[in-house]
Amino acid sequence: KTTEVVGAAAMVDRAYWKKFGWDDDTITHFKLGRYVMYSDDGFAHVIPMQPRTAITPPEQGWMLEGRVFPQPKNRKIKTKRTMGSSRDYFWHIHDDEASKTVVVVEGGKDGISSWVIGYKNVAVAFGTSVWFQEKTTFLRQEGYDTIIVIGDNDAAGREFSEKVVTQANNIGLTAHSMIWEPTFDPSFDLTNLLEKLGVAGARNYVDTHLGLITPEPPIQSAYVPNLKDIDPDFHQHTDADTLTLDTIRGKGPQSMRKAIDKY
Repeated sequence: KTTEVVGAAAMVDRAYWKKFGWDDDTITHFKLGRYVMYSDDGFAHVIPMQPRTAITPPEQGWMLEGRVFPQPKNRKIKTKRTMGSSRDYFWHIHDDEASKTVVVVEGGKDGISSWVIGYKNVAVAFGTSVWFQEKTTFLRQEGYDTIIVIGDNDAAGREFSEKVVTQANNIGLTAHSMIWEPTFDPSFDLTNLLEKLGVAGARNYVDTHLGLITPEPPIQSAYVPNLKDIDPDFHQHTDADTLTLDTIRGKGPQSMRKAIDKY
């Protein structure tokens, strides 16, 4: 509920989020906070998101993506979400009406980092395996003509980037995928890049490491309503102009065999 999101934001640990390179305005804009998502985990640092599907408007409620610190403390930090299956959902940040470019990323943290470095239109996938063609089609219907995919620097991230680029090509969109240099750790993501290089450096890296994929021309329908539009000399034949199947299959001068022999 919105009241719970507001309450969580009132308890925000700003120092935690600032280490990612996010400033106070960003923390406030995205209502970042602390919240007990699951009783076994205690308080988590949470990103509130309003999920939507490709065919329905954003949900009235909120989904929380939380950074959970399991015990003992030397175990890996986990990312958890509060709703059931997120298969059909994504988070659409649309804060630049004038731009026709949208960035697609894997998770909420990288969604905010994209926004921080200047890409104000972002689609967050909630994972690499749940981004489908209809979600890319939704982005085109929203008026975008260019997609930038920033996957993580691992095999799953590369597969995710290739999948979204292919989907964009299928519907005639220009698609770019960010190329990671081999010097970066295999687990690196966009937020790690922002932490390492700062806002200006991260934006410059993205802009100078995009692989442009030129879309194939859209497949045209085979249906032509009026053949005279493409051939002014076209003549609509009648049954009297046609040959019988027996004639075509036979050995006479009008048969298929004679036509082949002729050529």
